[in-house]
Amino acid sequence: MSFQAGAWWCCALPPAFHWNRSNLNTIPLRQKRILLVDDEPGVRKAIALLLSLDEHQVTEAADGAQALELFAPERFDLVITDLTMPEVRGDELACRIRHLAPRQPIVMITAYQPQRGPSNPVDAILQKPPSLAELRREIAAALSRPHESN
Repeated sequence: MSFQAGAWWCCALPPAFHWNRSNLNTIPLRQKRILLVDDEPGVRKAIALLLSLDEHQVTEAADGAQALELFAPERFDLVITDLTMPEVRGDELACRIRHLAPRQPIVMITAYQPQRGPSNPVDAILQKPPSLAELRREIAAALSRPHESN
């Protein structure tokens, strides 16, 4: 078959993804600015890798003190922190961030069983190691939650 001037051809391909309301919850949020705080380099890198799958811009901090140096209101869409770290623990970091930016979404990832509350004002707590589906679910929930100002 040869194509000449004025020739045309048609090819019908099936859609790669059918959009409907039932699968809107499975579509991950993308390209959010995330401050990731964990004192264990391997854990931090693994979580950063999971976040990069959804094209998030991840800024890493090795502990709570470094996170406070990096943090500024409206600089990050989300903060993800470990609980147990030297110098500034994750719950203390969350309190300080809430003081600076009351509406800042914060998710904690930990191997422990802390409770949310005034001394740990995070939006969600995930157990280590989180799956990609758990991360996506909690990121979406934290970013869609209305945050009260103090």
